Amino acid sequence: MTEQELDLLMRNVLLDAIAMDEETQIETIPYTPSLHHQKQIKAMLKNPLRWARDRKQPVWKRALKRVAVILLVISLAFGSLMVVSPTARATFIRWVTEWYETHVTYRYAGDDMVGDLPEYTITELPEGYAEDRDQRIEFGTQTFISYQNGDILPLHVTTVICNKALQLYLFWKMQIAFPS
Repeated sequence: MTEQELDLLMRNVLLDAIAMDEETQIETIPYTPSLHHQKQIKAMLKNPLRWARDRKQPVWKRALKRVAVILLVISLAFGSLMVVSPTARATFIRWVTEWYETHVTYRYAGDDMVGDLPEYTITELPEGYAEDRDQRIEFGTQTFISYQNGDILPLHVTTVICNKALQLYLFWKMQIAFPS
């Protein structure tokens, strides 16, 4: 007899003993178990080892596993969309955003830029900010726009065409670094 067969036999013997012991009880307390309790008992009787293992796992681990599964499904769906749809792939590759400590960079590597440089501005400025026209600089393929709010840190928008690609920089601290 193998160890698994012995475990199964012992499990059945113990379950039968518990059932017989329960039948011999004369005094019973009136009790109607809830639906949740009935499901728990059914799961425990079906596979006691799995039931105990599942109960031992903390709630945060179960929640973390669910979040991981959701992220996996989303990333697989996104990857599948990238493989199946050339339009979605091209659109995603054209726009890339980079976040740094002092600024955000948007890069667009689409069709060649012809003609004047497009003007990008911040439409939803924080309260109190306004464009400082005296600090606006435009030359060649670069545009620099500054937004001021008194003594509070200024916001800067720099638009650059570099290697036939459009780059948009948003700075929110005093350190300004132009691309080389």
